[in-house]
Amino acid sequence: DITRLPQYYPTRCERTILSTYIREIALLLGHNRVLVEFGAGSATKTSVLLGHVLFSEYIAIDISGEVGFEREDDLVIHIKPEGSLTITGFFEPVGCSIINDGEITVSGVFQRGIANLTNNGGLTIQSGGKVGSGMSNTENRGTFTIDSEGELTIDRGSVFSNYGTLTSHGLITVKDGGQLNDEGGSIANEGVIDLYAFFNGNIEDISGSGTVN
Repeated sequence: DITRLPQYYPTRCERTILSTYIREIALLLGHNRVLVEFGAGSATKTSVLLGHVLFSEYIAIDISGEVGFEREDDLVIHIKPEGSLTITGFFEPVGCSIINDGEITVSGVFQRGIANLTNNGGLTIQSGGKVGSGMSNTENRGTFTIDSEGELTIDRGSVFSNYGTLTSHGLITVKDGGQLNDEGGSIANEGVIDLYAFFNGNIEDISGSGTVN
């Protein structure tokens, strides 16, 4: 990571400016602004802003590295129709909601805390990518695709409601206390679905040549 090299000073200077003058910056920005960050990377600088400014939306483009933040308000991370979010590292949002009208691509780890997700666009878990729901609900009204060797985990206390298209060539695990609901969408399984818990729907309506346990 070039930003960690001693001779690469911009990131350290930017972080120092933000930390030193965060109160003044917060006053100038005010509340209910939309924050758009291109080349978000590990979002280390953004986490300072998120902790002090009440943004109405946070739009991150290209997340890599390890990112985690917590909020106690109604922050919305909104990926608009022309936008995209690429997660190649570790991303763990807590205390917000995520609305995807564009494209989300996960080749790293997307582990939500309490962060409900509404997918109206496209979400793809690539080979080696992992998505966990945490204690959060998911509404899929778009296209949700799990590539071979990709993993989707529906954790205890969370509900995945499928109104759109759910296609898996990888692994879907519904843990004890989790719930997968077929709400009139389509589920195509060419991989493995492990139903340790509740499935609301007709298993016979799941198409494909994969395995359902």
